[in-house]
Amino acid sequence: MQTKLIESGTSYSLGHPFQSKLFQVPSGPTAQRRVALVSPSPGEIALLWSDSPGQSWSDAQAVLSDCDAQSFDCRMDVDGHLLLMYVQQSTGHLYFLRLAYNNLVWTPGSPVPVYTDGIGCDPSLEMAADGTLWVSWSRYSAPGYTVQVKSSADNGATWGSGPADSGDTLSATATTCYCRLVADANRIHAVHTDLQTAMNIRFRLLSGGSWSDAYAVATGSTFTSDFDVAASDDGRLGVVFRRNSLCYREYDGVNWGTILTLDDHATVCPQISLHQGIPHIMYLRSFEGSQRRIMYTRRDSGTFSVPRALDHRADLYSRVVLYSAGATTFEELTDQAISSDASDIYHSQTGCLLRDANDAVYVAGDAPFRTVRWLLSTLGDGGGIEFAYWDGTGWAAVVPRSVSSVFATQRGEAQLWSAYVDIPTDWQQCEVMNRNGYWIRIQVNVPFTAGPIGQQLTAVPQIDRIIFRR
Repeated sequence: MQTKLIESGTSYSLGHPFQSKLFQVPSGPTAQRRVALVSPSPGEIALLWSDSPGQSWSDAQAVLSDCDAQSFDCRMDVDGHLLLMYVQQSTGHLYFLRLAYNNLVWTPGSPVPVYTDGIGCDPSLEMAADGTLWVSWSRYSAPGYTVQVKSSADNGATWGSGPADSGDTLSATATTCYCRLVADANRIHAVHTDLQTAMNIRFRLLSGGSWSDAYAVATGSTFTSDFDVAASDDGRLGVVFRRNSLCYREYDGVNWGTILTLDDHATVCPQISLHQGIPHIMYLRSFEGSQRRIMYTRRDSGTFSVPRALDHRADLYSRVVLYSAGATTFEELTDQAISSDASDIYHSQTGCLLRDANDAVYVAGDAPFRTVRWLLSTLGDGGGIEFAYWDGTGWAAVVPRSVSSVFATQRGEAQLWSAYVDIPTDWQQCEVMNRNGYWIRIQVNVPFTAGPIGQQLTAVPQIDRIIFRR
């Protein structure tokens, strides 16, 4: 399901992909309740929850008003309490906040200082099986940043030897550095960038001791925050990261395997879940402009599956057909609609995407969808269009929730419905040009003075960042 939660005025309302912001209450009378933490405006963190996430969400509940939007991470314990690590916007200091879950409400406690002797950013919070909380963050000390780690054995009341304690230093000083913590039954692992040219891992026994020497998971080109790690209780680790391509490497409890290439396209926000020993990888693949496809791959029997769209209702159309009313002919242009070649989506009789009264563009999916998005090579002049779906007996008109233009700007879109749950239940498959699918018809009801020429037609969303519950 895709459901709009809130308008955000920040560039990084979800933070980094290695952080966690979406949870499900594990037990009790509200088991299965979802809760999300977002940054609706600079400095703010808000909480929203839902018992039916595909249909409706609560109003936003203010949690903090002085937080760096990009620098917060969260965990949920077995009782549904939220444990929040964040950077205070006004000071750059690291703080911890516990939101107790009682009587179906999350109530913030008092912020606890974690590190106040310098500037920090990009925290990663982890909760080990023994109840110890661990945090890593990037600490700035001229001329650059280092990865620091410290812990709390009393549910976040105190951290290390106090707020002036910078914890253990894991990396060399660099212009940027990022870290992701993950715990298995016996160890806490820190996967971090080092001097931007290495992805290293170190571990420490939960029973005590010092951190291991660094092991290079990968080396090469500049590493960013686009990586993630998952652990299983049998000692296995999986690391997904972006290098020149999207890569994966696994530790089987004894040895590290080879680096595998998952996707050669440009990708962002890779995330991993080890479910019953099977790695599941989710990420965004850049498509065109600000469009990004939500992709997924998993390894069932030795090799990873070919990456596929996780939500095929928000992806490429299965069919695209143009109709010329004057010539009374249909032409299929599915391949042209997917490609980024300029000026290749037009009907051969008119030289346009559509132009005259009753000319039409038909787009189809294998399941009902809610978005029509276009990129034009030549803009249209004048004209009007109407949208319709097939209800089993005829074409039923749709008044879109929003339309950015009538083919009068290079990039535009029509949001036909706010969420999947709003899609009409009587939308049925039909055949257009002997092709079966869930079709939307875009038909000219006011002729264009000059018809537009298309470059691309898809339902691929414009997504900046994504975080999966994992």
